[in-house]
Amino acid sequence: MTTLAPLLAGAVAAQIMLVAFAVGQQAAWTRLDWRYLLGSLVLGSAPPRRLRVVGHLLHIALGVASAAVYARISDNGTEPLIWLAAGLMQAAIVTLCIGLIGVLHPAMIRPTRPASGRRVLEAPGDFGRNWGVRTPMVLYLAHAIFTIAALGITRILPT
Repeated sequence: MTTLAPLLAGAVAAQIMLVAFAVGQQAAWTRLDWRYLLGSLVLGSAPPRRLRVVGHLLHIALGVASAAVYARISDNGTEPLIWLAAGLMQAAIVTLCIGLIGVLHPAMIRPTRPASGRRVLEAPGDFGRNWGVRTPMVLYLAHAIFTIAALGITRILPT
């Protein structure tokens, strides 16, 4: 497998993952806007469109980096079970730790402080359930879809 294959797979799979998040929002399973969340993490406050564009690009970059790491630890993608296990572990870690973003994010309202001009985003709560009771399911499934898509794409790309 070439070095380019996992990188391309990561970019495409990250895009597929964003579609999974959009489906979760449209189905009213979650209010989590992943692109907005990532964009506001980097830019703080800016027009929503700019936040979503920056978040989208950041998410694609994170997808490429994740796929590169998966390929590296699975002997350049030749061991699909290792790749799959690493991705599902990442999905579990993100789902379990999403509540920490409330402490780290600069625009997140904290329980100990009221909303202000800069802090405007609702804190996720345990497992992100403040954004909808099905948010943990959407988070886990979207990350699992990323892993399966990235693995599948690397398997069909020429070596």
